[in-house]
Amino acid sequence: GSLNMALLAQAFAADEVPATAHASVVLMLTAFSIKAALFPVFGWLPASYHVAWTPVSALFAGLLTKVGVYALIRLVTLFWPDAGIAHEVLLWVACATMLIGVLGAAAQVEVRRILSFHIVSQVGYMILGLALATPLALAGAVFYLIHHIVVKANLFFIGGIAARLTGSERLAAMGGLYARAPWLALLFAIPALSLAGIPPLSGFWAKFVLVKASLDASAWIAAAVALVTGIFTL
Repeated sequence: GSLNMALLAQAFAADEVPATAHASVVLMLTAFSIKAALFPVFGWLPASYHVAWTPVSALFAGLLTKVGVYALIRLVTLFWPDAGIAHEVLLWVACATMLIGVLGAAAQVEVRRILSFHIVSQVGYMILGLALATPLALAGAVFYLIHHIVVKANLFFIGGIAARLTGSERLAAMGGLYARAPWLALLFAIPALSLAGIPPLSGFWAKFVLVKASLDASAWIAAAVALVTGIFTL
């Protein structure tokens, strides 16, 4: 009888909703999972972001998937705050998203396709925080979201500038760029190293918080996947 999220949360907490209400939440979570590019519904993102005009793709890379992640955080924390089957599913989805995204990036040869697959991988870290659902994990997920907006938008902008300077987005055709534009190389290196989680950059602290939250929750596999994904990203 209401669309007010606070009232809905109270009704869900008191178990005063029919099974169809839970089913509708599952449908909403599925839709926002597509928007956030979670495994296995991520294929649209690396197939599209690299073909847009660079400023547009940078805007998309910085913001659009994070809208989906934000919506997932709002829905899950309000309707299903207690750890249960939904959190277990999200934990495995997060691990698969991290690994598939980073392995997909390793197989690419064009700079914006590489960065697009890394969006998928990094979204997995944010969903890991949501799946663990502890205060530290949720704080880590929100911090990771903010960090990723800044870092990924910068990388797409710089990747686009590099492609314009060299006339190609293929890595094999972009060799020697450092000699031509050393400051551009530095501007790319800083957010790239942050993405990989190198201290003292923001990506290190985001990953550190999520790995610590995983260890605190005895989610050993998730912590291992997060660390391995960071190594592959580097």
